[in-house]
Parts: sequence; C-alpha cells; structure tokens
Amino acid sequence: MMQRLGFVLSIVLGVALLSGCTFLAEATPDAGMTIISLGPEQPVSVVLHVPSANFRDTVRIEWEAQQKGQTLWRVALRELMHSTFPENLASPLPRGTTLVTEPVLSGGVLFLNVSDDVMRSRDQDAVILKSLVLTLTEIPDVEAVQILVDGHRMERVVAEIDTRYPLTRDMFFLDEEIEEPISK
Repeated sequence: MMQRLGFVLSIVLGVALLSGCTFLAEATPDAGMTIISLGPEQPVSVVLHVPSANFRDTVRIEWEAQQKGQTLWRVALRELMHSTFPENLASPLPRGTTLVTEPVLSGGVLFLNVSDDVMRSRDQDAVILKSLVLTLTEIPDVEAVQILVDGHRMERVVAEIDTRYPLTRDMFFLDEEIEEPISK
C-alpha cells in the first residue's frame, strides 16, 4: 500500500513539474518547512508605495510583475529593489541593499532582514521605512513589518517612530500620499 502511494505521489509531482508548476517552500519559526504555493509562473498585480523623486513622500502605484512561484511579499520586495521607475519616482532602497535572509511571516509580522545599506542616508530613512511598511502591509496576512539590519533590530528612532518594534500602517501619515495610475 505504501509503495503504491509513493508511486502515485511521484507521478503527480512529475506531471506538476513537467507542466511548468513551481514549488516554494518557506521556513517558519514554529512550523518547519511549509509549502506556500504550487502553480505556474503567473502575472500578478502588486501595490507599491514608491518615494517621489525628491524623497518627500511616497506615491501609491499598481505594478504588474511575474510571481514565479514566490510569495507576494517576495515579489513586492523584488520589484522595490530591482525595478526602474518613471523619472518622477525614486527607487526606495539604496543601491547595494540586499536581503540577508528570506523574509519570514509569523503571527502577522513579516520579519525583513536587510543589509545595512538600507539606512545609509538619514534624511531619507523615514520615506524608506514608509515605502517598505506600506507596500508590505498591502499584502494579506501581513499586519506589521519588523525590520532587521544584518540580523539585528534597528536601535533608533526615525521620524518619531521607534524601529525596535514591528511597524504598522497607522504609524505613517497616509493623507499626504499621492495615488497615481502608473504602471510598468
């Protein structure tokens, strides 16, 4: 009986892989390895909050991307880190910023571990934080973002926001944000 089940499972997985499906497994602190998605590469629309060119505030845009079997927060981060935006917008992350480890969602908090390049420019830190938090909390199940820099909690206050704790949408002024119908 177990051999038959193993054989059937092998065939199902083989057919799924041959048909273009991708698998994504993600480690979670309390559950070990969990399958997050099973499906072909597909276009997806993500909402990004991108800094204006002068870094005074963010602009909310809908952005088309390829999911490639990734979680939506990974897609949004990839787009923030590597996309070329129209000239009236700026890339929210300084050049050289990388993910130190894959983000982990636990209890509604997305733990984002980035290189220390992310907070290189003190006068732009508040807009960078706003861009990251507003973008990532657009994704279902992400209620807050805990930003770690090289594996450590940020130990400072940015624009009156204590970064040692998870950051939520309501910590940022949303009435100042511009909404523009910009697409790739």
